[in-house]
Amino acid sequence: EDILQVIAGKEMRAVAMAYRELPATLVSASLPRGDPFKAGDPVGSPEADLCLLGVALIRDPVREDIKSSLQTCKAAGVNVIMVTGDSASTATSVALQCGLLDPDFLRGAVMEGPKFRRLVMQHSQVFPPEAIATPKSAPQVEDSPGPAQTFNQGAFDRLWPKLRVLARSSPIDKYLLVKGLCNSKLYQSGRPDIHSDKQIVAVTGDGVNDIAAMRRAHVGVAMGGGQQAAIEAAEVVLTDDNFSSCVTGLKWGRNIREAAQKFIQFQITITLVFCFFLFIQVVLFMNTAPLSLMQALWLNLVQDTLGAVTLASDAAGRHLLKRGPVKEDEPLVSPMMKRNIIAQTLFQTLFIFIFGIFADSIFTFDGASDEGDDFCNTVTFHLIVFQTLANQFCMRKVYGEYNFLEGLGRNPWFVAVAGLEFLLQLLIAFSGGPFTEVTIQVDTLITLLFIAFGGVWTFQTLMNAAYWYWRTGVSFTYDSFMDLKAPADKQSLLKKEGSDEYGTFSANDILVDDDPCLA
Repeated sequence: EDILQVIAGKEMRAVAMAYRELPATLVSASLPRGDPFKAGDPVGSPEADLCLLGVALIRDPVREDIKSSLQTCKAAGVNVIMVTGDSASTATSVALQCGLLDPDFLRGAVMEGPKFRRLVMQHSQVFPPEAIATPKSAPQVEDSPGPAQTFNQGAFDRLWPKLRVLARSSPIDKYLLVKGLCNSKLYQSGRPDIHSDKQIVAVTGDGVNDIAAMRRAHVGVAMGGGQQAAIEAAEVVLTDDNFSSCVTGLKWGRNIREAAQKFIQFQITITLVFCFFLFIQVVLFMNTAPLSLMQALWLNLVQDTLGAVTLASDAAGRHLLKRGPVKEDEPLVSPMMKRNIIAQTLFQTLFIFIFGIFADSIFTFDGASDEGDDFCNTVTFHLIVFQTLANQFCMRKVYGEYNFLEGLGRNPWFVAVAGLEFLLQLLIAFSGGPFTEVTIQVDTLITLLFIAFGGVWTFQTLMNAAYWYWRTGVSFTYDSFMDLKAPADKQSLLKKEGSDEYGTFSANDILVDDDPCLA
């Protein structure tokens, strides 16, 4: 036993090889066989009185990227629980090596399957009937004998916030773990170490024994090299059998949501600006033709098609995995997005109103006096387009980050499309053609660029700084702009005690009080 403990501590599995000579006339099928759920062998079984030949040590080294992947999951608010059939010593050693366990907080973090079943179920050998639904291609699992079972959700909720390793586990243990997590309502207690919404559970597996848990979970993840039955039961298949691919999938899933938020934020803003502009021009100033048909079509092209290309092409960055998960019923348009939409709409409408009305007084115009209205309409058209282009950069961030220019170099599509829009607008400004009746001078165009880009960008930065100062009391600094230390979600607004830094708490950082049942 001591030798096995040393072997397990070195992350190795021991496989014993033994033999026994039986008479040639003996029919082995007629001999009593051992019970896999009970220790020891009955008298006369082929497995009794064996002669040990030796022990083979097998080591499955941990992938080099698994430790960084687990750290990323922790930062993203994803709690990982390792369910294995290995002994507690082997599982603990592996979990410590890959960073899943903190050596200072092992109490309650490692548990064996039999003890787990004893705490959450009155009888441990009964498989829940709903767990045996498997594909037609999978072997059917029969119910074990025993009375009806009652799953103790309260006892389970006292276990899982700390649990990180479930060793010597059976398929029943894995199923019970998934069932308990899916049904847990511990988030309603308001504890800071629990996400404020129900648990979304994903389960990985590669064999028939994992099918029950994969079907019970919200997302079943199968290994591409696993059995076909498990692949058929899963929603996601990892073709490379690598846990890091789960992290990549998580990142891109969040990126899809954020891309939709970016475009909605940009679309609603420019639409409201355009509506307010038309209302002011047509209703208040009786200007029945504030924009020509070609100008309206160009604005629609910039607003819809090209805007979608630029804002939906941002690559999935590492910043997506530094935020906690969102609630299942959380609206797509967040309060931060509403603030950006309302503030930018009012700011841009005010600028368009002022410079559109007084364009002939502010800018130099050498044309005929009867072309004054056309000149004002032309200036207004260019100002709307330039403000829209400037706002595309601001709308790349939906969580109030200071540096909305961060990551531009990693998105060549955004740079290329935004540059094309800018060049086409310059061509329209100098050539006129079907877009404008009059052309504007270079100094007027430079002034409009300065007003549009400088005004919109400065206003967005100051608005973010004022908002975070109001929420946290921390003033805007150059370091916070360059290092992107603006909080990313509601939990980040909580300052760490004795520090001015922000931090997102997770179940890995804050442990629950000791419970007697974990002893």
